Amino acid sequence: MSTPPPYPQGQPDNSGQQPYPGQQPYPQQSYPQQGYPQQGYPQQGAPQQGYPQQGYPQAPGYPAAPPVNYGPSARPNSIELAFKVWMGVFAVSLIADILSFFTAKQIAQKVADQLAGSGVNTSGINASPSYGGVIFALIILAAEVALVFAMRNGANWARIVLTVLAGLALLGAIITLASGVGPFSIGGLGIVQGLLNVVQIVLIAVAVVFMYKGESNNYYRTR
Repeated sequence: MSTPPPYPQGQPDNSGQQPYPGQQPYPQQSYPQQGYPQQGYPQQGAPQQGYPQQGYPQAPGYPAAPPVNYGPSARPNSIELAFKVWMGVFAVSLIADILSFFTAKQIAQKVADQLAGSGVNTSGINASPSYGGVIFALIILAAEVALVFAMRNGANWARIVLTVLAGLALLGAIITLASGVGPFSIGGLGIVQGLLNVVQIVLIAVAVVFMYKGESNNYYRTR
């Protein structure tokens, strides 16, 4: 039997046997270690992957939010309704003032008769209609219209003045009804005038309620 030829020098022995005498062992090749990251917790000082750092810039394509406007708010519906109701009050008041020119003589005579029954001298009471009183009432009415426009534009002082005038109107209506010598006591046009006065008081109360609603108060705070 022939002896198998020896492996060349430097060739590996795949049979797992020791190399032949005189041969140098096949040097083991060293492979460089791959640069794979070590699994587990990251080293101290290294940034953690997957978690953005604080202060990262805003994504492109999205504009910045506009600044918040803290200026005066728009006029709410409650103020507009209060303005319209006050205009209705003035319209009713104007009609009532015109009727009072024709009923003034009868009302004055009624007052004189009532005072005369109480032993009071009524010779100084003028039973004729007063033109000066009508003109004065129209001047007051024009001033109230100017106050309502100021209230509508956000003047809180105008709202306060209108509230005081509303209280005086309510007090005057109570005194007139309690005296028993109001327009209702003369009949005819006096009843119409008395009904207009009642409507006027109701409208004034509604206007005051609208002026002091929550949205109305917020409107005056921002003025």
